[in-house]
Amino acid sequence: MITSGPPLFTLCLCLLTGTAIPQASHPHDTARNGNEAALSATHVKASRVVDIKYQVQGTPYEPIWTRNAKLADKLQLEAAQLRKGADRKSREHLLGRGPLFEAWQKLTEAVQLSDDPFLLRDFCDSSFDAERYRDVVWSARKMSEESNWALNISARFEWGFSLAVLGDYEGAAKIIQEGLEKAPKDDDWSDYFREWTIIFTYLTKDFFTAREEARKHPTKELAKMNLNVGANLNGGVWNLLAKRIHHLIDKAESHKMQYQLLSHLSQMHRLIRDGLEGYRGGGVSASTVIEGAPITLYDVFPVSVSPRL
Repeated sequence: MITSGPPLFTLCLCLLTGTAIPQASHPHDTARNGNEAALSATHVKASRVVDIKYQVQGTPYEPIWTRNAKLADKLQLEAAQLRKGADRKSREHLLGRGPLFEAWQKLTEAVQLSDDPFLLRDFCDSSFDAERYRDVVWSARKMSEESNWALNISARFEWGFSLAVLGDYEGAAKIIQEGLEKAPKDDDWSDYFREWTIIFTYLTKDFFTAREEARKHPTKELAKMNLNVGANLNGGVWNLLAKRIHHLIDKAESHKMQYQLLSHLSQMHRLIRDGLEGYRGGGVSASTVIEGAPITLYDVFPVSVSPRL
């Protein structure tokens, strides 16, 4: 006797007509379907709770990287306002205060939140203004490796000069030469790169090679002299070298970079020791450059090789 399934009449009708025999629902099937419906409803409810959880004052949830980018933009804008009204001749930033230092702090935080190339370039410029030369080198190298198009002429010079302050003359010479090749011809940047090309020719080679570089590619200032007269060329190049090496000495001394200071002082000694002070003419006097505590430090702690950066 049939105890479950479709009624007998329905069974016979299906056999005569060739239609499919309906299957009875098992009690367990009904229970399972009910559980699935309940779970689905719970899931929908939970999803709504999650959606509400990540809404703040009606604003939908934003991924962490979006929030970081917005915060970085805010910090970048604040830093720009600080730098806009800053006195570039002020030395407050060396004492850890002032608008240039505050702008550098904000951009230091911003570059940890966003990898935007324009932000990185702002950080490079701000680090140079605040005389944070290692940060200049880091940001310029990062741009060079990841977004070379963002490395503009000013950033290239900042990179080269920072390497020079840190004592890496070879690296600085390479960057400055690349900048000279990319700089527009006959503008101020091109002239500035030519000047520092002469400086690094001396720092990495010798005076006479630097003098030949100056004769072939003179700066606007040197071109005013009659370079066919040997004394004019020698005197002009010597004064340029003394002035710029003194600039490096001043930067290293201001930041108490003892090894780098010794390296720059060594270059000034070489300039004088070669007997070139006889060609000096006007400008920075050699005795002023080498007198005082730094030269005493140089005599007590002679160093020929600076530590690696």
